[in-house]
Amino acid sequence: MPNHIHGIIIINAVKTGHTPSLQPTLGNVIGSFKSAVTRRAHQDSYPTFAWQTRLYDHVIRNEDDLFCIRNYIQNNPLKWELDEYYNL
Repeated sequence: MPNHIHGIIIINAVKTGHTPSLQPTLGNVIGSFKSAVTRRAHQDSYPTFAWQTRLYDHVIRNEDDLFCIRNYIQNNPLKWELDEYYNL
């Protein structure tokens, strides 16, 4: 889809003995990604590039859930012609 992105983010816990390590949060990962993409878009002469303010997140709890989400992501581009922004 040219107007949005889907992804699966895996954040694994890291154990470092007795010292707790700082783990990235989903907010950290998304914030860093959006910042880098925005910077690149502006460098590539897309000054009006903007992200929507919210995101939809879902915790994948089992293999069936993962299968359904992967299937949705894979088939989502087939729905582009139904999107309200198609042909704009």
